[in-house]
Amino acid sequence: MSNSVNIICSVLSNKIIIDTREPKLIAFLKDLGCKRKLFKRNIWVLPYANEQQLSSYLAELRNVNCLFSGGYGWSPSAIFQHLRDRGFLTGKIKEVIWTKPETKIAREV
Repeated sequence: MSNSVNIICSVLSNKIIIDTREPKLIAFLKDLGCKRKLFKRNIWVLPYANEQQLSSYLAELRNVNCLFSGGYGWSPSAIFQHLRDRGFLTGKIKEVIWTKPETKIAREV
């Protein structure tokens, strides 16, 4: 994938929200069953049925260099780490956190 920023914004009880404008990632997301959010061209919604499918999708998104939003509470980064601690996932991710509205820091966790 290219150097554009692709971010997993949130993980909800049955869907993953991804922010991307990258055509190659969009094609990949469509292959997974992702749908574009109405009225938001860069936001994509990927439904999942259970923890195993969620884990699989998060691993695939990590493997195509998506950043995982971090911060307080159950951020995508925290959810990945929790699933990793429980043995559903292995490896590291790139977490992104914002220090100001236009300033972000990426780190490996």
